[in-house]
Amino acid sequence: MEIIKYKNGPDEGAIIVNGEDQFIAVTASSSKKFKSKKGAHRYLDSFGYVPVYYI
Repeated sequence: MEIIKYKNGPDEGAIIVNGEDQFIAVTASSSKKFKSKKGAHRYLDSFGYVPVYYI
């Protein structure tokens, strides 16, 4: 399982990768399953979430 973190101001979100074809996008107020990482990213992007990258 892999977790990709997202942030929108003080709110946090994530994409949880569960296998090859199951991606769960989670926000502070909702969650939804997707068959692709791109779909999950678009869902979080529609709420203003951006990926958090650690250097």
